[in-house]
Amino acid sequence: MSLKNWTGKLSRGKKILILVALGIFLFLISRKSVPKVETFKVTRGEIMETVSSSGEVDAGQKADLTFQSSGRLSWVGVKEGNKVKRGQGIASLDTASLNAAYQQAINSYRSYEAAAQKAEDDVKNHSSDETFTQKSTRMTAQVARDNAYDAMKASETALKFATITAPFDGVITSASPAYAGSNVTYASAIYSLVNPDTFYFNTEVNESDVSKIKVGQKVILRLDAFPEREFESSVTEIGLTSTITSTGGTAYKVKVTLTKTEGVEFRLGMNGDVEIVVNTLSDVLYVPADAVVEEDAGNFVWVVNGSGKVKKTKVEIGTSSIDDNQIKDGLKEGEVVIVRPPSTIKNGSKVKF
Repeated sequence: MSLKNWTGKLSRGKKILILVALGIFLFLISRKSVPKVETFKVTRGEIMETVSSSGEVDAGQKADLTFQSSGRLSWVGVKEGNKVKRGQGIASLDTASLNAAYQQAINSYRSYEAAAQKAEDDVKNHSSDETFTQKSTRMTAQVARDNAYDAMKASETALKFATITAPFDGVITSASPAYAGSNVTYASAIYSLVNPDTFYFNTEVNESDVSKIKVGQKVILRLDAFPEREFESSVTEIGLTSTITSTGGTAYKVKVTLTKTEGVEFRLGMNGDVEIVVNTLSDVLYVPADAVVEEDAGNFVWVVNGSGKVKKTKVEIGTSSIDDNQIKDGLKEGEVVIVRPPSTIKNGSKVKF
């Protein structure tokens, strides 16, 4: 049975309901096929040319403090997180055995010194006729004395540095061992100290961009630990020697100051990104970087007219920042472009915005 014959048997009211339902269905289908997009009105204003790079928080004063010798740990005066002052004691070895070793070294040196003096007296005034045996005896005694002296000085140093002290003000970031009583070697006991007042952001700038960087330039810093915040800073130091990046490129280290900010606690190793402002242009047209589509034939944007139809338009890009692109040609102020245009749109497509 045809649709015409079937509808012919329906009442007028039912026909109207069917036609209305069909119209609504077709309207909904047509609305669904029109994509909704984010747009931006081409604006005239200021754009900053920046050099972008990544890095991490580092410290100008940080140290791993260890003992000069092995021994029994007799005292630990700090815990992780403690603040310490320069010269403050951190940990100490038992000095009883170190004192004994030092005294033994002194006695040994005196003994060898006496033997060396006797050997030297035996050949006094015989520099011209000293026998080979006499020379061998004298030199053996002198070497033994010198070795004993070195051993004595080493024991003296071990005793002197039996207590680790803080070389600068800071915070203890590691205390191992944390308690006294264990036997340690010079390499197994490590007490790490960092001065938060010397924190800075350490980044690497590609060699093709380093000529644009100068001390004092404005920096916009974003840290992963504070994703909703931006920190304004400046370049304080540019490295003179190059470094090889993880990808094999050549770069130069750049230091960026970290200014104390209320409610923000910087920590060693925090990762982030910086934008170093190398140039600022005023009164120029710009669009978001996400509005520009790069193709082999050039750079394009999708312009939306008043009826919601789109047109692919070629543009000439000037200065670029991490967020915006300067438009030198191809657009006029006030025109509307699509940000992050869908891959499905074509010339003449209709969009909602």
